[in-house]
Formats: sequence, C-alpha cells, structure tokens
Amino acid sequence: MPRARVILVHGIRTSATMWRGQVARLERHDLEVIPVDLPGHGARIDEAFTIEAAMRAIDEAVGRSMRLTVGRRVCWSG
Repeated sequence: MPRARVILVHGIRTSATMWRGQVARLERHDLEVIPVDLPGHGARIDEAFTIEAAMRAIDEAVGRSMRLTVGRRVCWSG
C-alpha cells in the first residue's frame, strides 16, 4: 500500500501528461499519483470544457482516492 495518494490537476491548454516527470519522481517515494485530465484536454479532448465538468472530473479523482484511503489520513493542498 502506498504511503499516500497525490492528485495532480493541470492548467488550461495542457493535459495530465504534463505531470509525467513529477509522477515518476513521486512514485519513487512510494506515493500513488493520480493525474487528472480535465474535459477538453488530453484523454478527454472530445468532451466540452465547463467549470462544472472540470469540478466533476476533480471530484471523481478525489472520490476514487477517498475510497482507496478509508482509515488513513488525507492531506489537502491548493
């Protein structure tokens, strides 16, 4: 089981692939990393971008992480 999970969210006009270097470095430290593609970007390029859809994508990643983290500490940063 990883020490912790980290969710990475890209900015506009990029995708989750921008985090490749950070993902590799964090995983070497026993961290599970979840890079998120927002609608209209990367693997979700065919989806329309809206703030609501972007928040749902982030919520899904957080929800997936929370289900995997039951009984463990969660740290939020923004």
